[in-house]
Amino acid sequence: MKTPQTPISLRIFLTELLLTFLFNTLIAVFVTVLIDGSFKISLIYSQAIGLSIFSISYGLTLIRGLSKPSGHIFAMAIPLGGIIGVTLANSLIGYDVQEFLAEYPSLPLILTACTVVFGTMISYYFYARNALAENNIALREATLQQLENEKKLTETHLKLLQAQIEPHFLFNTLSNILSLIDEAPEDAKIMLANFTQYLRASLKRTRQEETTLGDELALLRAYLDIQTIRMGDRLRYRIEVPQSLHTLSLPPLLLQPLVENAIKHGIAPDTQGGSIDIIATIQADRLNIFCIDTGKGLQQQSGSGMGLNNVRARLRAIYGNQAAMRIQQNTPSGVKASLSIPLGFLD
Repeated sequence: MKTPQTPISLRIFLTELLLTFLFNTLIAVFVTVLIDGSFKISLIYSQAIGLSIFSISYGLTLIRGLSKPSGHIFAMAIPLGGIIGVTLANSLIGYDVQEFLAEYPSLPLILTACTVVFGTMISYYFYARNALAENNIALREATLQQLENEKKLTETHLKLLQAQIEPHFLFNTLSNILSLIDEAPEDAKIMLANFTQYLRASLKRTRQEETTLGDELALLRAYLDIQTIRMGDRLRYRIEVPQSLHTLSLPPLLLQPLVENAIKHGIAPDTQGGSIDIIATIQADRLNIFCIDTGKGLQQQSGSGMGLNNVRARLRAIYGNQAAMRIQQNTPSGVKASLSIPLGFLD
């Protein structure tokens, strides 16, 4: 199937017309110096010949429905334009051809040579220029297609990472509710209510590529309320985030793995339990989010679990090297996990 041709751009046409006029002027200067003749006469002849070649080449291009003149078109346009241009220049100057040739006997040969040489050079320049422009357009379209494919691949990868995180929490919560039904039915009801609220918000969020910091914090509250029922007085939490930051856009499920890690590796193994503080601040045009716990502190695997590895992978996929996650020891006990993302990505 033949690919349809793109119509000639008016901007390109006018640009090449101007370049042709400039080339013709240079040829007139060259001929004037060569034959020591009149610049005015040389200019009329060079412009008449050059513009004739230009007009014929573009006329044939339009007739054939091409996006640019081809080599065959230039092969026809150069000699035909030379004949028409000389005839047109003679009529404009008003010289009798025989008298003119008698005064400048070498002019026909020079004009013919200049027409062939400069016409070929100019034609090749325009042909190469148009070919380069089309190649650049094709390369740009290929690059855009590659970026689109990479974006789709990244989105698929992010959904797979998200799908790895959520079932772990869901199954654990259902198991806790089942265990509380007989032992503490009231707590089971409260946990089920919080779990229902969490699921409702979570299912709505899965249909979106981005959420807001406020929505993520609401999910964390529901999640922590569920964990508070499970752990009782051994778990305390505080969320300290200015209301002005709640509307910042944020990919879903970046914060929950930090909290899960703090509970699983820091607070749950400690008989005394501990607290979790979630804090967000703006500093140097970056959003900094902290999850600080007072649990057992850094263990051998506390910073390398599936959830945290997924957070690292998602940050890298979405923000490249512009965002960062850090896990460090908290003083006097526990772990301080932090996310740092440039505000320019969160508008």
